[in-house]
Amino acid sequence: MAINGRSFRVRFLWVRSGAGSTVELEVNMSNVSVARKFVRNQLEGRVPEEAVTDLMLATSELVTNAFEYGSRQPVRLTVRRDQDEASITVESGGDADRVPEVETWTAARADRISGRGLGIVREIADDIDIERMRGGVAITVHRRFAAL
Repeated sequence: MAINGRSFRVRFLWVRSGAGSTVELEVNMSNVSVARKFVRNQLEGRVPEEAVTDLMLATSELVTNAFEYGSRQPVRLTVRRDQDEASITVESGGDADRVPEVETWTAARADRISGRGLGIVREIADDIDIERMRGGVAITVHRRFAAL
């Protein structure tokens, strides 16, 4: 895939109807913007703009964390939507025990350079699911809205 003349290793995996759309991202920080664009392309015009921007922000934070703290395996991003809810799932390899329980996700103080991501995700999400599995973790962020 080429964006602004730069090439990125991205493999699209389209899954069965109703299961959403999935993209596999090589571990490269430049692919965080690819992930955000993927979310926008899947949701824009189909869900309210506020939900789209919230899920793009959640995607940015979770994919960044997966790249920084996960294994070097590609990260899978899945986008799902129905009449009154959209969700993103970020699945990455690594030690699932490193992901804290959602109840502890808070934003770092303003004077900290990092540590805000999970707190931001918790603030904008209506619900968050963490699936811990052998060799990885999948985090799903749900965003509900009034049907269009």
